Amino acid sequence: MGYKKDWPTDPEWLGGEDRMVNGGNRLLNPGPMNYLILILFLFCTIQLRGQNPMEISTDFPGGSVVVVKTVNDTVWLKPDLTDTEGEWFYWYFKASNISGRTITFKFEQKNVFAKYGPGYSINNDHTWKWYGENRVVDGAFTISFTEQDTVAYFLYCLPLHRKELQGILSQLQP
Repeated sequence: MGYKKDWPTDPEWLGGEDRMVNGGNRLLNPGPMNYLILILFLFCTIQLRGQNPMEISTDFPGGSVVVVKTVNDTVWLKPDLTDTEGEWFYWYFKASNISGRTITFKFEQKNVFAKYGPGYSINNDHTWKWYGENRVVDGAFTISFTEQDTVAYFLYCLPLHRKELQGILSQLQP
């Protein structure tokens, strides 16, 4: 067939005997096989970096939680007990870069959920839903997001911010 190279052990294919330096280090003088490996590495790196890392934040009124660690799409959390004596159960956080993911949130502390589990609001639409009774297992819940979902808020109890409080108080005044 006219193909004389004995792939992939032929020294010329791997970079050539005359190019080998430093005891055979072919990375300094790459041949076709080294380019193939480099291209494969770059492709895998780009694929892995294609999805932005999920972010957990509390930089909004009432936000409060501590991220213990994140591994892939599992997040370990605990209530923020800063300036608190004893155990406390309140938490409220935002998850960003959630599109198309299934994420598990695990709390280290026991008894951090009310009867109907966590409340949540997706895409900051200001409507709250409860995750559901008996759906939290061993201090964890898992939720799947669509490709259109970009951010979700999770909380122990519904927030009462100044705007909501003023609306309630205005209805009570004669």
